[in-house]
Amino acid sequence: MDPNENDVPTHRVERAREGDLSAYGRLVESTEGAVRAAVSRVIRDPHLAEDAVQECYLRAFRRLPGLRDPAAFVGWLLRVARTTALNVIRARRRSFVDAIEVSELPAPAGPPDPFPDDVRRGLARAMVTLAPEDRRLCERYYHGGWAAARIAAEFGLTPAAVRKRLERIRRRLRKEIEMTASTEGGEGAGDLPAKIIELLSKPLLTDLPENPVGDTWEAVKAGHDDHEEIAIPETLTREEIESVIGAEGMVHLPDMIHHVDEKRMLRWDTSIPMLLAARGRPAGEKLMAAGKVYRNEGVDSRHLQVFHQAEMMFVGEDVREWDMMPRITRWVESLLGGRRLRLVQVDYPIMCDRAWEVAVDWDGDWLDILGWGTIRPDVVRALGHDPERVKAVGVGFGLERIACLRHGIDDVRKVESTKL
Repeated sequence: MDPNENDVPTHRVERAREGDLSAYGRLVESTEGAVRAAVSRVIRDPHLAEDAVQECYLRAFRRLPGLRDPAAFVGWLLRVARTTALNVIRARRRSFVDAIEVSELPAPAGPPDPFPDDVRRGLARAMVTLAPEDRRLCERYYHGGWAAARIAAEFGLTPAAVRKRLERIRRRLRKEIEMTASTEGGEGAGDLPAKIIELLSKPLLTDLPENPVGDTWEAVKAGHDDHEEIAIPETLTREEIESVIGAEGMVHLPDMIHHVDEKRMLRWDTSIPMLLAARGRPAGEKLMAAGKVYRNEGVDSRHLQVFHQAEMMFVGEDVREWDMMPRITRWVESLLGGRRLRLVQVDYPIMCDRAWEVAVDWDGDWLDILGWGTIRPDVVRALGHDPERVKAVGVGFGLERIACLRHGIDDVRKVESTKL
């Protein structure tokens, strides 16, 4: 059944309009049938129709900030779909990137870069705006090196269907590269800045178990099967942040934040996104999440602008900070095979009364890999709990550094291209 305005939650539209890619992915999933039907009424060629569907969602994402009434999203999206379909019919022409070896397209990062700047920028933008399932498939095949049969088993498809879908994705990537080149230097108001596109296009390594980061995340999850894994927002607004940490915490926001636009910023760690995702959930839950974080700082053998963090949150009446200490240190030791650890009390005034940091000896340097702390009572209240009765502890840790130490990698910049 086709969706109508009442089938699509307005809060999800609002979050997508503010740049929440996960929320936009949910909108794609709930409306794809209706969009495909609208496009197919105009375009009879099934391959062109699939391209038009992807084009529709790309255009809608760029124009979504201009949608004033979230309740009108479905009707507005279907109008974008029909217009896109008509434009595809009018503008059928050979892509200037057809001569590029398509098997190499979804590899925008990592030396040596085989593409000119305009192709690389177009490819990064295309990867960011792919439908969530297409991006997961693409990253598994190209970055993870998964065979079509393995992908087919995970996605519930046949190997032939996987290969057909990959070909459609490649056509979509070519089209986006062409669009980027044709509009070079003239980004619209709804477009993401080029630097943000570059950061967001980095692969999600926690989804790839053959990568050291994915392997480490799988090891973490195996030891915490009593936790629920949840999705957390990738972009935040000042209003959202202040709604959970209050004005007191806002004065401690770091300088390293990447700003998407005047309202939105990329998450610089997973702690505040976890708070936002945990708000309103009942006490007693154990939550965990992982994903990319973005920091506007220098890159060297120990630091990246884009890396992966994991977060755990314990909310309940029997939560005690001191009870967490032996559990965390035993867990870190099990991951790192008895390496020297150092426990340091630190300040994390954004959201904690008191916090601790675990540092590891990495070739003579003490580098932090994990931190945890007791959430302030006012933040617990913002989550929907009585701080006189309910306590909360947050635990965050960097996966790249742990992965390097686990697998003997001497430089975090090598992790993305490493396969186990």
